[in-house]
Amino acid sequence: MLKVSDMEGMFPTLPKASGEYKTIFIEPIALSGERIAACAIARLSTGEHKVMQTIPSATLICMYGAQAKAMEGLIRTVINDANAWLDNKLPLSEYQPPFSNTFSSEAYTLNADSVDQVLKASIQNTASLAPVNFEEEEPEVVETRRGSGGLAKRFVAKVKGSVIDLSPNLSKNFNVKIGGMHKYHFIGNGYAANLGAMNPAMPYNSVNEAKRLLWDLAVVDQYDWTIEEQELIIYMPEDDNITYSKKQYQNAKDTLARFEDEADQKSIRLITTSSSVTARDRLIKAA
Repeated sequence: MLKVSDMEGMFPTLPKASGEYKTIFIEPIALSGERIAACAIARLSTGEHKVMQTIPSATLICMYGAQAKAMEGLIRTVINDANAWLDNKLPLSEYQPPFSNTFSSEAYTLNADSVDQVLKASIQNTASLAPVNFEEEEPEVVETRRGSGGLAKRFVAKVKGSVIDLSPNLSKNFNVKIGGMHKYHFIGNGYAANLGAMNPAMPYNSVNEAKRLLWDLAVVDQYDWTIEEQELIIYMPEDDNITYSKKQYQNAKDTLARFEDEADQKSIRLITTSSSVTARDRLIKAA
């Protein structure tokens, strides 16, 4: 006779906790009936909770143009409001967003080991625009894609825009060509900088893209002897365990660590940041 104990190990163990989630939607055009998932809310039975924006900033820019910043501000207000609600240990099922063009889904429950698992379930089920990876990517899959998948280009555009917003006269310092064939993202007072990005889903191609930027910095003083300081500023997304898997993120950090050694050998400072504001401030200071 088959016993239950004989079947232990044949099936995945039941998660140790349970959780609940709901999604907040925005209605871009009033009374249109069209709704887009703006953020996901998740809470474990232990009380741990997390709220995440599910529309990337780049997508908002494509959708709303000059109004993207205002829309992102609205979403951020909803996120702060939801966090305050959960901090006060109020029922998630009763939470409603504060604006007339924002709507809440029902609250759903599931078994999970972490709040990130609950959040992933919410995003996977309701937010098609969210940039979430649910599977580990192998290097050979990643190598078929190009560079950092556009992450570096968006970072450069964001940093450049924020610098010029504060100091319009610095627009001339961007995209400077030196030596005929070498172009630099920013040239300051005895300073040269390039901007790149590490996409944890594509670490190998990201670092290859960064190596080209590093090489340009390594030879700049051969064409302009006034350049005494070179920096390569790499954008690295925060480890939120949602957009990228833990394995992807750790692999990206290891790849960057090896790349930093290569930069040190060329006497180039490698700056890793998750904030365009940090990059903006460094460029303005060096100007």
